[in-house]
Amino acid sequence: MLIPRRRLTHVACALLVALLVGGAWVVIDSRPSPARAASIGELQQRIRAGQGHVSTLSGAVSAASGQLRQISTSIAALARHIARVQADLDAKRAQLQQVHSQLVAAQIRLRQLEAYEAHAEQVLANQLVASYESDNPDVVTVVLNSTGFADLLERLSFMQRVRKQDISIVNQVRAARRAVAAQAIRLGRLQVREQTLVAQVLA
Repeated sequence: MLIPRRRLTHVACALLVALLVGGAWVVIDSRPSPARAASIGELQQRIRAGQGHVSTLSGAVSAASGQLRQISTSIAALARHIARVQADLDAKRAQLQQVHSQLVAAQIRLRQLEAYEAHAEQVLANQLVASYESDNPDVVTVVLNSTGFADLLERLSFMQRVRKQDISIVNQVRAARRAVAAQAIRLGRLQVREQTLVAQVLA
C-alpha cells in the first residue's frame, strides 16, 4: 500500500511543477516585448507627426482661402473701377463727337457769314460809287428843280428810298461783321473744347 501513495505524490508534484512553469510562461508571454513596445511608440509618434502635418495643411488652406477672398474682392473692385472708367470714356467720346459735329457746322456757318459780309460790302461799295457818279442832288436842289408839287413828292420819295436802301446796306454789313466775329469766337471755343476732350480720351 505504501508504493502507490509515493507514486501519487510524485505525480502530483510533477503536475504542480508543470502548472507553475506554464503559468510563468503565460505571465512572461503576456508582457509586451521591447520590440513590440518600440513599434507602438513609433506608430504613435508617426500619428502625432501626421496630425501636426494635417494641422499645418489646414492652416495653409485657411490662409489661402483668406487670400483668395481678398483677391476676389480686389478683382470685383477693379472691375467696378474699369466699368466707371469705360462709362466716363464713352461719355467723353460722345461729347467729342457732338463737339466735332458742332465744329464742322460752325466752320460752314462762318464761311457763309464771311461770304455774306463780302457780298454786303461789295453792294455798299457799288452803291457808293453809283451815288458818286450819278451826282445825286440834295434836298434844296430837288426842290428848286421840281416842276411841280407832284414832281417834288416823287423826287423826295426817290431820295428817301435811296437813303433807306443805303442805310439797309450799311446795317447789313454791320450785322454781317458782328455775326462773323461772334461765329469766329464760337468756333474758337469749340476748337478748344475739342482739343480738351481729345486729350482726356487719350489720357
